[in-house]
Amino acid sequence: MGKFRVLSNTSGQRNYVPGFLEFPKLNSISLLFEHAMSKRTVRISRIINAPLRFTYDWWTDYRDTDMQIIGSKNRRIILEKTKNRAIYAKLSPGDNGMPMVGVNIVTLKPYKSWHLDYFGEECDEIGDYTITKLGRSKTELSLVFTETTKIGDHTAKDVEDFVNNIWDHYLEALEKEYAARASC
Repeated sequence: MGKFRVLSNTSGQRNYVPGFLEFPKLNSISLLFEHAMSKRTVRISRIINAPLRFTYDWWTDYRDTDMQIIGSKNRRIILEKTKNRAIYAKLSPGDNGMPMVGVNIVTLKPYKSWHLDYFGEECDEIGDYTITKLGRSKTELSLVFTETTKIGDHTAKDVEDFVNNIWDHYLEALEKEYAARASC
């Protein structure tokens, strides 16, 4: 996990050490925590049985209810949604019963790509999503995803398996919704 360092501080001044986060003072002692963060990059590509425009609109129409699609206990709160950007908070159940908070900032480049910056208590993530038209009703969605963990440690395979599982659920919902609309 990480290392704790106790620094005596009887002068009342704050102790700052590069690479450390300061915890609240306890009886004139500052506890500092150094975390051995790990960084993983995963590349994933999937073929979607839906046209490019539908695919882009579906993926970038962020909703509070999106987490239900993947059966997640996380909660999404939309803070801003415009043509070029979406910002939403994510609340995840924490081990101590308190929610962990993260903020997603998504920069949209309509009908080509979007970029995700996620800043959370458990990890930070950067994701670049690109869509390519493969035919009238086929689209390729590619993702390059870098995660920097702050809590726990995940291998690239763990991250890849996790993202693939999520994508399986989202793609099933997307293709089902497209098929329902196309049959009308």
